[in-house]
Amino acid sequence: MTQLPIDGMPLPERATDPDEQTAWWNAAYAAVAERAQLGGTFTIYDVAHDAHVGEPHHPNMWGVLAGALHRDGVITNAGAVAGRRPSVAKSLVHLWVGTGQAAA
Repeated sequence: MTQLPIDGMPLPERATDPDEQTAWWNAAYAAVAERAQLGGTFTIYDVAHDAHVGEPHHPNMWGVLAGALHRDGVITNAGAVAGRRPSVAKSLVHLWVGTGQAAA
């Protein structure tokens, strides 16, 4: 991991080439879809963190991932909670629940 020059905090590993980006997408999508089948509420970060999928090539991909899973009918919004991801500084993030439908 690369170190930040100011405070020494490690930078997250990020997928940079197209194959790594595809691998990240597939792993993250599958992890959330699997978690959605278990019931209860969750955040995308919690699932990705627990599944060790790493960081995408761009932070906006988390929202793109949630949007795709929502559009595919795998998850639905269940409110908002203070985020645990260090980069969001406890901002509100979506809370999700599985719809009971398997991922396509």
